[in-house]
Amino acid sequence: MIGKDITDKLKELGYEEDAYHLTNNEMMAALSKTYNVKFTEDWPVASTYYIYEETTRDGYSNYIMTESPTRPCISTEVYQYTDQLSEDITLAIVDKTNDKKMVMYVEDTSEQFFLTAIVDAYNATRNRLTNEIKDEIEWQKN
Repeated sequence: MIGKDITDKLKELGYEEDAYHLTNNEMMAALSKTYNVKFTEDWPVASTYYIYEETTRDGYSNYIMTESPTRPCISTEVYQYTDQLSEDITLAIVDKTNDKKMVMYVEDTSEQFFLTAIVDAYNATRNRLTNEIKDEIEWQKN
């Protein structure tokens, strides 16, 4: 349990101490506000990332996360398994270092790999913000 001051400041930023009762849309809204990122299922021309599924000729699914939708790099942007894809989506969100709007096209935002990435990004951001708020409170005491 974290302190009331920290909980209140987190709520002001759109984050809850316990995310279990939040919807995916609420977590995406908090991440959107924090990182200036837009999640969309509409194929826009100017997305930062395109995340979608493709099927091989023999019926196997592969997942793509690319900045270039017409020429994805097979060795670095095509995923056979979704664990690494979830991690890379999380990193793309939480490691964003500029204020420029990031648009993330996701073919289906109800896919488990994407939902996992959203929960992980939300929790990582909440933890980072909690530590920053604690540091700020500690600094103000001194």
